[in-house]
Amino acid sequence: MKKVLFSVLFLYFLMINLAKAQDSTATKCNKKTDDCSSECSPKKTRFFYDIGIGGQFLEIGSLNAKFKETGFNEAYTQHLTTTIAFGMINGKHVLGWNLGFTNADNGSNNQSTKLSSFRGEVNYGYALKLSNRFTFVPTIGLGIIENRITLQKNTNPNATTLTSALAGSLTSTTLSGDNGGAVFGTKFIFKIRKDKRSAITLNMNYYLPLSDYNWRANGQDINDIPKSNFGGFTATLGFGIF
Repeated sequence: MKKVLFSVLFLYFLMINLAKAQDSTATKCNKKTDDCSSECSPKKTRFFYDIGIGGQFLEIGSLNAKFKETGFNEAYTQHLTTTIAFGMINGKHVLGWNLGFTNADNGSNNQSTKLSSFRGEVNYGYALKLSNRFTFVPTIGLGIIENRITLQKNTNPNATTLTSALAGSLTSTTLSGDNGGAVFGTKFIFKIRKDKRSAITLNMNYYLPLSDYNWRANGQDINDIPKSNFGGFTATLGFGIF
């Protein structure tokens, strides 16, 4: 995980330097007339933010099979997710940070499997303006995912009285894990009005794990959990200021 954090910081400073380079080389003036063309004038850095909601599709089939084998409910592989993106745009260069949040509870038959996750990403994009209103931005970056899975089941699920319900026992296990990975994505930006900054966005990302998850249960490391991808594919529809 330390290697992933170092890589995220390295990518961050690399992107900052690219933005600075864009500023320093953008101006080309005619020395005789002291005129600067609009195309070569310095690009002004502006900030943006984007809030979205959509779906996330996890690749955790092997892990769910293990849950089912031991009598627990499976974790949902498709669920709602909310995202917050913010960053800066300098010319065609886009430096962004993405935050994602997920909470899903598969509760039935006196059993429950709750999944909560947090995603943090830093990415670099190159803006391709297709029209006055439409911009396409392919992106690449690095991310970190933190997961928490709480599994519960009642060993006396058929209790019909309070006494029998209290006589049963509740088994509960909480797994927590983290993982670093690469993020490949696209952002489609559609300006509501071509002379304004407000826009509707469509964001699609795929998270590719670069290391195994570090899982823990009750403070102890767990080493035999099947490989899973808790990032998977994410698609969100949002609104933002660009």
